[in-house]
Amino acid sequence: RSQIQPAKFTPKIDRRLKENSRSREASAEEWGDIRLAITPMDACILELEKQILNLGTMVEASISRVVTALTQHDPLMAKAILHEGEEIDRVEVEIHEACLQILETERPTGFDLRFVVATLKINDSLERIGDLAENVADVVIEVGDWERFHGVPGVQRLAEAAQKMVKMSIQALVQRDATLAQEVIRL
Repeated sequence: RSQIQPAKFTPKIDRRLKENSRSREASAEEWGDIRLAITPMDACILELEKQILNLGTMVEASISRVVTALTQHDPLMAKAILHEGEEIDRVEVEIHEACLQILETERPTGFDLRFVVATLKINDSLERIGDLAENVADVVIEVGDWERFHGVPGVQRLAEAAQKMVKMSIQALVQRDATLAQEVIRL
C-alpha cells in the first residue's frame, strides 16, 4: 500500500475556508479546540483527494505487479493486471465525472479551481500509466518462448522510479507542495 497520506487541516486551509466566497456550511466538525466550518466545496475537494489517492495506490500496485509478472514470466499475474486495468479505467472515469460536476455545480475559483484542474490532469496521467502497465502485461501473456526473449536490463530500476514519481506527484497534489512537484519534474 502507498505511504501517501491525505492532507491534514492546517492554518493555510483554515484561511482558505474563511476566504471562501461561498460560505454555505455543509457541516461543522471539531478537531481538538479548533472548530472549522466545512463548505460543500471543501467536502468535494476532500472527496476528490480520497479518490485520487485511491487511484494512485492502484496504479503504483499495477506497476509493481507488472514488473513482477515480467521478471518472473508469469502470464497468470499478467492476466490479473488486465482485470485490474479495467478497475483503474472505471475509477478514472468516476474522478473525471466528479471533477466536471464540481466545475459545473460549485464553480470553483482560485485554489479550488487549480486543485480540480490539477486533479483532472493527474487523473488522466495515472490512467495512461495504468494502460501502459496493461500493455506490458499483454507482452508477458503473448511471449511464448522465454528462452529467446531477453529481458530489458534495468526494468526494476525504471519501475521503482515510476512508482516514486507517481507517489510523489500525488503527495505534492494533496499536500499542496509546489517544491515537491518541482522535484518530481527534475527526476
